[in-house]
Amino acid sequence: MRVFVLGGPGLIGVAVIRDLIKHCHKVLALSRSTRSVAILKALGTSPLRGDLRAPDAWVQSVRRVDAVIQVAATFTEDMGQVESKAREAMIQALGCKDGKIRLIYTGGVWLYGATGNSIANETTQFQPMPALAWVVETSEKLLHTQAFATAVIHPAMVYHQVGGAFSRFIDCAKQHKQIDLERWSNALAAYPPQRSGNGVPSFA
Repeated sequence: MRVFVLGGPGLIGVAVIRDLIKHCHKVLALSRSTRSVAILKALGTSPLRGDLRAPDAWVQSVRRVDAVIQVAATFTEDMGQVESKAREAMIQALGCKDGKIRLIYTGGVWLYGATGNSIANETTQFQPMPALAWVVETSEKLLHTQAFATAVIHPAMVYHQVGGAFSRFIDCAKQHKQIDLERWSNALAAYPPQRSGNGVPSFA
């Protein structure tokens, strides 16, 4: 398959691309910087220079692939608007493709809110923090558009050998600094850990 990955240089994106390449798929990946281009080339992909914020520059590539995997995020205050613009650009570019192109879109377990002693699964109702309510709306729109055959996954905390949240927590602990968990305090969702292809728990 020809797969277009948005967010390829990120922690989840790198793992996704490695698995795609391992299974002989051809990968095109959006790249915003020279550093990202180097990362993507080393993985064996074809980098496409562009920015999630400016979909007009790359959106026509969606028409030339079999699947799109969206694992990109700006993590800025206008993240919802950026996602919405990219989503609408892709839908309009596809026109009447009628679900022939598959899309995997990523949300996150924080959309479930605090689940207490209950473990969240596919049937659990969303209770997102107000700042992330737009993710549910975007997911629903993508699931119901005729432009894509959409599946939505909800990653949790992601372990990675280099970087990521856990790495920052460890660095803070080593330096006897406070670990900032405040922004996650309203999103304490319980979830079953998943395993990556190498058998290591990924919690994603």
